[in-house]
Formats: sequence, structure tokens, C-alpha cells
Amino acid sequence: MINIRSASKGPSQNPEDFITVHKKAQAIVSCYLDSVTSPRIQINATSDVVRDVMERLSKGNVSLDLFHKAVLDVFPGLIYYWRKFTAER
Repeated sequence: MINIRSASKGPSQNPEDFITVHKKAQAIVSCYLDSVTSPRIQINATSDVVRDVMERLSKGNVSLDLFHKAVLDVFPGLIYYWRKFTAER
């Protein structure tokens, strides 16, 4: 369920913008956190973080920090492989 009323409390006052952001967040969740292909979670995030993101999204609580904890789980691995990649270039 999309909570349009919470859109007026955020930085964007336009409900259509909120709906667009919610759809984009849903697409990210569908692709990386609740994938139809195995494994269901496609990124290196804990079950608790994934559950929190999906719960907040289902309640319509989409804000700038929706994926913050997931990014904190994924970022160290990205940095490791980025350094390895740039060293081999």
C-alpha cells in the first residue's frame, strides 16, 4: 500500500513523485531483495536488513534512508573488488 499522505511530509510535495519513487524502490526490491530467481536475496545483505526494507516498503514508508542499511552491508565488498579491479588495470 502506498501512503500518499506521507509524501507531503517529505522533501517532495508532489504525490506523483512519491508514487514514482515507490515504484523504483519496489523494482529494486524485486530485483535484488526478493528475486524470483535463486537465490532470493541477490546481494550480500543480512536477513534482518532485507526484512526491514521490505516491511517499510509494504507500509509505504519510502524515504531517503530506505536502503541505507543494505548499502552499508554491500559497500565493503564493493570496495574490496573495486581495489582489486583497479590494481589489475
